[in-house]
Amino acid sequence: MGVNKYGVGEPLESEAVKALDPFTVPSPPKSLEISNVTKESMTLCWARPESDGGNEISGYVIERREKNSLRWIRVNKKPVYDLRIKSSGLREGCEYEYRVYAENAAGLSLPSDSSPLIKAEDPVFLPSPPSRPKIMDHTRSHIIIGWTKPLFDGGGPIIGYTVEYKLTSETDWSTAIQCLRGTEYTVMGLTSGAEYVFRVRSVNKI
Repeated sequence: MGVNKYGVGEPLESEAVKALDPFTVPSPPKSLEISNVTKESMTLCWARPESDGGNEISGYVIERREKNSLRWIRVNKKPVYDLRIKSSGLREGCEYEYRVYAENAAGLSLPSDSSPLIKAEDPVFLPSPPSRPKIMDHTRSHIIIGWTKPLFDGGGPIIGYTVEYKLTSETDWSTAIQCLRGTEYTVMGLTSGAEYVFRVRSVNKI
């Protein structure tokens, strides 16, 4: 409104304007992956959102949920600025899924796609082979072989051994027994006078 020495003129109103920030929340983070899984922790990695909403991303918020639970629990107390975090304090044998939010001055994005369920357990590898089989005793039709446990169990208990044999003149191996618990076995039904070779494989839970 205008004012002069004669008084105050009629006011002129502006058009309605909303008080809004000139930016929005970011789009969700992408490509969430989980690695370095142990019975106590997992490492999460993800990619930046396609859009920061017009404002610099100030950090990321990570949540996890146990299988069959409805409750998501925040992993980080403070915003994470890197594209990686280690999630610790897990319960061995439990399965977890994760999701990530991006944050800017306008607030939190929608969550990323949830990760697949991953079980908190130490990795297991193939065990090393047992010692070379030794002939303990033999007759015309059977041979008793023995061996010792492998030096490396692969991170999981040895659940048994597979014994195989073949004629020296052949290339294909025959299985005598699978998942044998002991370290000695009698191979029966051999041909008298024939030459055989034997091998033993260690088996763990992998």
